[in-house]
Amino acid sequence: MAQSIPELYGSLVFNDKIMREKLPKDMYKALKKTIENGTHLELDVANSVAVAMKEWALEHGATHYTHWFQPMTNFTAEKHDSFISPTADGQVIMDFSGKELVKGEPDASSFPSGGLRATFEARGYTAWDPTSPAFIKDRTLYIPTAFCSYSGEALDKKTPLLRSMDTLNKEAVKIIIQDTLWKIEYILIKKHDLKVLIVKKNYMETTYKELMDHFYEDDGKRYIQIHFLSPTAFKQNGRYLFYPDLRCVFQSLMNKYDSATAENTMHDEDTLEQICEHAQVIRYDLKSVSFSLEGVRIPSFIGKITIKLHGTDTMANFVNMLFEFGEYSGVGIKTSLGMGYMKIINEGGRK
Repeated sequence: MAQSIPELYGSLVFNDKIMREKLPKDMYKALKKTIENGTHLELDVANSVAVAMKEWALEHGATHYTHWFQPMTNFTAEKHDSFISPTADGQVIMDFSGKELVKGEPDASSFPSGGLRATFEARGYTAWDPTSPAFIKDRTLYIPTAFCSYSGEALDKKTPLLRSMDTLNKEAVKIIIQDTLWKIEYILIKKHDLKVLIVKKNYMETTYKELMDHFYEDDGKRYIQIHFLSPTAFKQNGRYLFYPDLRCVFQSLMNKYDSATAENTMHDEDTLEQICEHAQVIRYDLKSVSFSLEGVRIPSFIGKITIKLHGTDTMANFVNMLFEFGEYSGVGIKTSLGMGYMKIINEGGRK
């Protein structure tokens, strides 16, 4: 039976839909983090992707794979390899691992390389670009790659493009903060036709390394007092939650950390369960308020809570680091609109 055009379109592309179906949930999340944030791709993730990609390709009749790249010749280039590998007993197996997926080694001396012609310098490497989906053509799995020399020089047109995109992203952040937000002189409250002048601006910045240093160097503080300075709320099962449920607090901070950093993955259900089991609110001074947004009043809260931590020093340091990050990210929903601003106002040791 003939397929319709919507069914045919993208049917030979290893796209996000296929990855969600073929990959274990944790591997899919790790790969998405690499694609979206440029995080390091671990070998176990690469192996999992390679297995899923190979099975999908074989299902669609592929017999070979190639690292597909764009050397500086105004043409594309390919180095084909077979999925078939011989075994010691004279049989064959269909083999394709993370190592073959991530890296290839074509002969760079066959392509323009800026005058690099010594034997060891002419060696070239292809590196998988996970931001471009693999696809099948003529029974061959095409893996989009970047092409560089033994010493790191770009030998293709894609590597400079990827590097320029990364630079542009970094510069865009600076422009947004310094040239846009920093120039705002007042906030207009339309409903009351009121201008609120900004008399002081403060820009805070931290790094992943600084947070990690605190994690390893702190001494397991057990009492943390948090002040929710702007209306704070969470959303659970489609409903607003306007009290500081610790599970929602920790889950929100872990998710925001994962969205902000390209270094590591924080959110883990087992870790979340351990934290919730060893943390409790021992004091609170809260007030229910509403946050108005485009005619909608979101039930929320402001005020202070004191949290006591049990368990190991490592876990206590981890929670302290989460709250320290929360001073930059906010907690709960709609933090980009001013909700969920929090500060650590008192940290104590073993009382």
